[in-house]
Amino acid sequence: MRARFKQFIGKRYARKDVAGTPFCFPIDGLTKEDGTGMVRNRDDASRMRIDKSRCVEYPRDKLGL
Repeated sequence: MRARFKQFIGKRYARKDVAGTPFCFPIDGLTKEDGTGMVRNRDDASRMRIDKSRCVEYPRDKLGL
């Protein structure tokens, strides 16, 4: 079941990459537990956890808005 879930997420990332979405913010179980969120960068496919209060300012800072 877990492998199937990863394939599902991977397909969604691929769709967003093709569409040109610079950042994805998937919500997972840890978001509820510790108040953090995952951010995925399209350009290098890196992922990192940030505090959910930074989910608006993070893309602004990275895009220079």
